Amino acid sequence: MKRSALGLALLLPVTAAQAGDLVVEVSGLRNNQGSLALCVTADPAGFPGCNKAGTQRVIPAAQARQPITFPNLPAGTYAVAVIHDENDNGKLDTNFVGIPKEGIAVSNNAVPKFSAPKFRDAGFVVGKQRVRQRMRVVYW
Repeated sequence: MKRSALGLALLLPVTAAQAGDLVVEVSGLRNNQGSLALCVTADPAGFPGCNKAGTQRVIPAAQARQPITFPNLPAGTYAVAVIHDENDNGKLDTNFVGIPKEGIAVSNNAVPKFSAPKFRDAGFVVGKQRVRQRMRVVYW
């Protein structure tokens, strides 16, 4: 972001040179069953789900010890949500009151106890530099 002669911020278009890589490291899995669904989004309205604006990747849980790279993200504010889909049914299983039965992780490890995580708590900035998010999966 540049400043004008008056000190006002000027929003410039994002260029390829302003793209950066995001590296996600996930820990705390209670087993290697099923898969991990990761969603990276810059859309606060779509978080913690993964709407069309998000980038989703699904990997076997057994590969979770390897860093997962999302290359060339345009500069901006992002948040990441991870689900440990232990039974591989393609969704987050919850109990009758909506508490997850499977593990979840959110960027900045911003997992509240009584509500869905908020984008403002999980958000981080991606610019030209490589960004690393270390996320710990929690289970209830």
